[in-house]
Amino acid sequence: MNKPREDVLVQKEVLVQKEVMVQKQAPAPPRGAFAGKLHVTVEKIAGVSDTAGWMDKTDPYVKLTLGSEAKRTSVKENAGGNVMYRETFTFNKALVHETLQVSVVDKDTMSDDTLGVCLIDLHQMQMPAEFESEEPVPFQVGPEHIFF
Repeated sequence: MNKPREDVLVQKEVLVQKEVMVQKQAPAPPRGAFAGKLHVTVEKIAGVSDTAGWMDKTDPYVKLTLGSEAKRTSVKENAGGNVMYRETFTFNKALVHETLQVSVVDKDTMSDDTLGVCLIDLHQMQMPAEFESEEPVPFQVGPEHIFF
């Protein structure tokens, strides 16, 4: 009767331990990933629908969502689809938060209507790791709708 060789069994055990160690390594953050304070200024919206129904001019606001944090601009009553905001918001951005959701919403009495939504991949903005500036990084969503 053949007995298993001890040196082969030991070698297999060492191999399994090495595989487990490799799996425990954390992945590198994506290129462009950052954490810290993120200041977003909503400059204006343009080219959004002026009306939200029969005899109802839109009362727009912009909602920004990053992770579980949500902020919104003031509502511009009966302003239509071309509005200046120039409102700045600060988010505490974690490394894992890569997407800023921007929604243009019409304020209504019963329930608000979403006029448009876009997702901005913050990790694709290609800023250096230690980027910090008082000057805004210009960014435009869509051909002419939301300006930061």
